[in-house]
Amino acid sequence: MNRVHAFTAVALLSVAFVGTLAAQGVPLAAQGVPLAARHSSASPDTVQLRFGWAAGTAAHVETTRRQYTSGVNDTVTGDANYRMRVQRHPEGLIITYDEFEFPAASDTVNDAQIGSLADRAAAIVPRVLVDSAGSFVRVEDVESVRARLDTLVTSMLEPGEAEEAREAMATLVTAESLGGLAAQEWNTIVGRWAGVDLVVGEKYFFEEEAALPMLPGTAITLVSEFSIEGWTPCTEGVVARECVEIRVEARADPAAVQRILAEFTEQITAVPGVGLVFESFEMGNEIVLVTEPATLRPHSVRIRRGLAGVFTADGERSEVSQSEVRTYRYTYMQ
Repeated sequence: MNRVHAFTAVALLSVAFVGTLAAQGVPLAAQGVPLAARHSSASPDTVQLRFGWAAGTAAHVETTRRQYTSGVNDTVTGDANYRMRVQRHPEGLIITYDEFEFPAASDTVNDAQIGSLADRAAAIVPRVLVDSAGSFVRVEDVESVRARLDTLVTSMLEPGEAEEAREAMATLVTAESLGGLAAQEWNTIVGRWAGVDLVVGEKYFFEEEAALPMLPGTAITLVSEFSIEGWTPCTEGVVARECVEIRVEARADPAAVQRILAEFTEQITAVPGVGLVFESFEMGNEIVLVTEPATLRPHSVRIRRGLAGVFTADGERSEVSQSEVRTYRYTYMQ
C-alpha cells in the first residue's frame, strides 16, 4: 500500500466526518432519549446524576493518547499531566488548565525545552465556562489563544511557512471551532449527564442528526447506546463503591455514511492532485466513564475512536483503518 495514499485517505476521512460523533456532546434532553431517562422514579436501581462541581476544586489530571494507522504501521503516542482548577464566575464556573508536564518527552528533550513546551501548552489551552447546572457556555479569551498560537507558529517555522500557517489558523482557530471542541470534551465527560436518572443495567438508545462542519448543509444520522454498568470504586485500591461506570457506544448510520461519502468523493475528485475514490467507510466511538453520581466529578475516562475505509488510488484498491485511545485519570487535591 502506498503510504502517502494511506495517510491522505485517513486525513480526508477524518476531516470530512469531523464532529460526526460530537453528538456525545449534546445534552441528553435534546437527543431523543426516552423520558424515563430524565424523569424516572427513584427506585433502588435508579442512579440520579447531578452536577455538583464547587469553586475551589482542583485536580491533577494524567492523560494518554495512542493512535495507530494500519497499512503504514504508523503509531502516535502522547502523554501529558496538568492541573485543573475550578473558580467562581459571574455566569457560573470557569475551568482552567495549567502546570503542564510531558513525561514521555523527558528522555529525549532537555528540561528547558520541556518547560517551554509546558508554558506554551498552558498559554494556548482555552478556559471553559459552564453554568450552575453544568451546561457548557463558551470558551474564554479566544483572541488571546489565537495570538499565542500565532507567536508559537512564528517561533517554530520559516517566515513563508509561518504566513501560510497563520492564514490556515485564521480559518480553523475560531471561537466556533475552539468552542465546539471544548464543548464536545466537556459534555462527553460531564455536561450530557447532568440531571439524568438512569436505571443500572438498562440499555438506552437514541438517534439524532449531527452536522458535518466540513460539508456545509450536510448532516448524518447517529445511533447510540448507553448504560450504567454498575457501582464501582472511584479509584484503584479503594474498596468503597461510590462511583458509577457509564458506557456509551455510538455508530454512524451506514446508509447515511455511504450517501455522504459519495458527496465527499465527488468534491475531492475535483481537487487537483488528490486522486482518491472512496468506496466505503465505517466509524464509531466507545466511552467508559467512572464518575461520582452526586457531583459528576470524573475519576477516569477512556475514549476509543475507530475508522476504516476502502479507497482506490492510481488504480490500486486498498483498505485503511485508524484507531485512537485516549485516557484521563483525575486525582482531586481539594
